[in-house]
Amino acid sequence: MRTLFFLMTFMTSGLLVANDPVTVSSSIRDVKVYRSGATVTRTARVTVPAGPVELQFPALSPYIDDNSLQARISKGFTILSVTSTREFLAEVPMPEAYNKLQLRIDQLEASQKADQSRSGSAQRGRISVADQ
Repeated sequence: MRTLFFLMTFMTSGLLVANDPVTVSSSIRDVKVYRSGATVTRTARVTVPAGPVELQFPALSPYIDDNSLQARISKGFTILSVTSTREFLAEVPMPEAYNKLQLRIDQLEASQKADQSRSGSAQRGRISVADQ
């Protein structure tokens, strides 16, 4: 079962409008992999105003088991609910590390193709000489 923990530290501030959703960027703190899934612990720090506030965590895995979501916050605050929604049309940016790896894969595949092409032309040359 995939479980996602959100460790959030909240501080009160009057800078944000209480009814507007607050987009929170979280980072992975710990991962434990099991035969049947994984536990991913993410952390975030956000400043929120007094009163009810909706926090949104974009770009999380679409494979999260919605029933396994858990959230924990600092003392003095109350979590009213934890829910998840899927944004099927939202484009999720790929991490920079992924882009670098994909570029390296493309370079290696091009190099491999060039090597095979050179190897194939050398074999064709030998075959044509043997046929004469």
